[in-house]
Amino acid sequence: MEPEFVIGWRPLLHSWLDVLRHDEEHDDESQKADAERVVHPFQITPEKRATIEFLFEWLVEPCIAFVRRECVEMSPTVDANLIQSMINVMESMLEEIYVDADGHAMAELRKGTGASKAKKKKEVKNHDEVIECCFLYALIWSVGATCDLDDRNNFSTFLRAIMEDINQIEEQWPGVRRSLEVRQWKIPEFPDNKETYEWSLNMPKGGGVHDWAYSSTDSKWKKWEDTLTKYEVAAGTPFQDVVVPTVYTAQFDYMLDLLLTHDKKVLVCGPTG
Repeated sequence: MEPEFVIGWRPLLHSWLDVLRHDEEHDDESQKADAERVVHPFQITPEKRATIEFLFEWLVEPCIAFVRRECVEMSPTVDANLIQSMINVMESMLEEIYVDADGHAMAELRKGTGASKAKKKKEVKNHDEVIECCFLYALIWSVGATCDLDDRNNFSTFLRAIMEDINQIEEQWPGVRRSLEVRQWKIPEFPDNKETYEWSLNMPKGGGVHDWAYSSTDSKWKKWEDTLTKYEVAAGTPFQDVVVPTVYTAQFDYMLDLLLTHDKKVLVCGPTG
């Protein structure tokens, strides 16, 4: 049998979280003289680890099942590939926010309409908001980013629906429900016995989920078009050298800057044009 169906994607998540919260003092292996030291630029508390684990258990499996059952991918993937991509995006965002090693990625979201040139990186006050929004953005641009445009819209509808009420899978997507039964997934218990999860900062309801980017510097979700600067073609510029910024170029610029400056590998695929 394939390891993907036996082991699953959770070891990838847990090993990543172990690195973010590695307690060498109580780890016998870490005390050995030849032990490899793992140094990470930021750490998370046990409470924040529990939040991340809950969010993954709540939304990741249903979203993967939806992509496998209802979508056509531009490039074939396996579950572990999608999860590693999601971890890469989320880790890069958290590092950009908490460490600000280069400031490039957040600058991409500050330079658009209404941005202030004097605005500086502010202290993070709501860590729940940061973790939740980085998780949601990473989910959208990993698990929800490999399918074509039509299926991205379908993925957006599905994700918004299950965030509001996870039980909608039973009525509206019976195929996804059967896939989740095969995967032996069960709805996790929500905090404080509520019917769904209460986000610290809700994504706006207008448009699709791919239309929004999280800006920690402004503590809000921003439309991609709002990150574009005014563009003017210099006189005498050859036509073939004119590249007009669009929502798509803004997305590519941000994602490439975010991942490459944090030493993450990137594969860009899709239709021409």
